[in-house]
Amino acid sequence: MGATLLLLATLMLPGTTPPILPPEMQTALLAKVVAYDRAFAQAPLSRLRVLVAQADGAEREAEGVAAALRRAGFPVTVVSADLAAALPGTPAVVYIVGDGIGAALADACARARVLTATARVDLVERGRVTLALALKADSKPEIVINTARAAREGRDFEARLLHLARLVH
Repeated sequence: MGATLLLLATLMLPGTTPPILPPEMQTALLAKVVAYDRAFAQAPLSRLRVLVAQADGAEREAEGVAAALRRAGFPVTVVSADLAAALPGTPAVVYIVGDGIGAALADACARARVLTATARVDLVERGRVTLALALKADSKPEIVINTARAAREGRDFEARLLHLARLVH
């Protein structure tokens, strides 16, 4: 039985604020977060397929994220953000790189109970994505979880993770 996880990691353009967490750190945090999600029943990373959905103009960033995910042991496929809403191959992770998540993809992820994640805190604060793996102003990593979105996606995070994360509703 495969687990489904959608990781929406949206990278910002150079020179914009706030800066994003490097792909390797996002991947390391993601691996830790999924270990605290009971919905994945301790599935090994090799069973959590990642679909990297890239927005127009984000091809280079998407490949960097995909490479980091592969190095961590996640199976990865890269597609355009437009094609991601079909959730091809029932991914374990869909990692969106670019400037946002469309309504069709957000709805498809909720229906399929796919975890959504990003490097963009604003997407989590607006309820479009469940999880942000980001940088705080002091350049330290931050985990941000939208609890309402998490419930729609069927997430079951352990209290230890929720205690470490900044929660938004």
